[in-house]
Amino acid sequence: MTATHPIARTDPASNAAEAPEAELLAPPPTPARANILLVDDRPDRLLALEAILSHLGQNLVKAQSGKEALRCLLHEDFAVILLDVKMPGLDGFETAALIRQRKNSEHTPIIFISAIHETETHLLKGYALGAVDFLLTPIVPEVLRTKVSAFVEIFRKTEQLRQQAERLRLSEERFRLLVEGVRDYALCMLDATGHVASWNAGAEQITGHRAEEIIGRHFSHFYPAEEVKRGTPSHHLLVSAAEGRVEDEGWRVRKDGSRFWANVIITALCDEQGKLHGFAKVTRDITARRRLEKEILEISDREQHRIGQDLHDDLCQRLAGIEFMSQFLEQNLAPKSRPEASTAAEITKLVRETIARTRDLARGLSPVMLETDGLRSALQELAANTEKLFNVSCEFQGDFSISIDNAVATHLYRIAQESVSNALKHGKAKRLIVSLTQANDRLALTIKDNGSGFPKIAHKTRGMGLRIMQYRAGMIGGSLTVQRQPDGGTSVTCSLQLVGDHIRAAGVPPAATGLSPALRASHTRRPVGRLEARPTIQPGRKS
Repeated sequence: MTATHPIARTDPASNAAEAPEAELLAPPPTPARANILLVDDRPDRLLALEAILSHLGQNLVKAQSGKEALRCLLHEDFAVILLDVKMPGLDGFETAALIRQRKNSEHTPIIFISAIHETETHLLKGYALGAVDFLLTPIVPEVLRTKVSAFVEIFRKTEQLRQQAERLRLSEERFRLLVEGVRDYALCMLDATGHVASWNAGAEQITGHRAEEIIGRHFSHFYPAEEVKRGTPSHHLLVSAAEGRVEDEGWRVRKDGSRFWANVIITALCDEQGKLHGFAKVTRDITARRRLEKEILEISDREQHRIGQDLHDDLCQRLAGIEFMSQFLEQNLAPKSRPEASTAAEITKLVRETIARTRDLARGLSPVMLETDGLRSALQELAANTEKLFNVSCEFQGDFSISIDNAVATHLYRIAQESVSNALKHGKAKRLIVSLTQANDRLALTIKDNGSGFPKIAHKTRGMGLRIMQYRAGMIGGSLTVQRQPDGGTSVTCSLQLVGDHIRAAGVPPAATGLSPALRASHTRRPVGRLEARPTIQPGRKS
């Protein structure tokens, strides 16, 4: 066997397996020259074929027998084979039959070359063996070059597609190994309607569901019943489809019914035309982090409470003693017309003002516990101060008696405080209603205003204040809902389920009330502030 050009055989698949990811995703390189097999027992005809095809710039491999051609096919792939029919030993037809038996060459184009006197029977036999064409001698060079060029181009395109498919397969295999190997994150694919289409080992570890149990089920299966009833899963898909992604933190449910606090990111998967094909959902169990954050926040709240109590119970009492002493000094100096009497009176006035400011600071640090009425009193005072300072109408509503854990009460107060601030600052509200209600086993704090309203796409413009409110609601096992009111303005509601023996509401039996399980540990370490039953009032208004 002889060849006009040396053949450097490479294996694209093995190279791709060793290439970095960047190479796998890079455009395919310019294809190498194709191999063309010329088979004829006469050297002069081989030279003639070589002379005709040399202008194509491809690798021309020559073989002078059927056996020699088969040996070439053991080592190389060819774009096209030019095969003489009349050869000693294995003739062209027998050689073609053996070529078709090899998997790598069963589809290689074969062009038979025959003398002009060959019968129609030979033509039919050649086509039956898979020949793509029959050329009769003498050969027209332009015709041969055109036909061979077409098959070379087809071979190149096929090879490019094969290499692209191999790169894609390797890339998908790496991605599959990555997804299946990740155990700290639940990674799954959802179809366009929200049904689970794929499931990784991390998802099984976090939720307890095996792939065969969950694939095909709707992803709302992971949400608590109250969130499904509220329409949260559907809302998340709508927002993700509209804006590309949505991120949420909240309770999710495991297979055994237990709950975990999850960070969830849902990303819409769209094609170049923008058509939605599904969603990628990444879930992380952050229960331990949330527990730590809760403990840190409670430590901070306890320290603020301690400082507030020290200011109220210690510093204010000392200042009150100084006030009394300065008053006594003024009373002794005034009858004697001593000029120091007016100084003593000024000292008394300054001390009195300092006491008032210290008490305000103490209330700011611990707004609930320093009042005997607990949360109710703090919310009433918030409403009254809002009216006084901002010259708006702010009404508090709540006419039932309840005892509540101080940590929970503080979170609820801070949510109300932030909501009122947002309504005044951003909504330019002139009327606000702060209400505390209880229905069955749920406690709800609601702040409504008549301002300009919350943006339709809330999470795009939400600031730190809204995130803090959501965080505080999560810390007490509650949920925060922000809605635009039909008649204008915004409604912010923090809803908390009562389950236990430590929250009591009027007319509710002990078995139906209490804190959620997530709050029981913190509750047992806290004193409670009693909320006395009072009629609905409007602080700061004259009757």
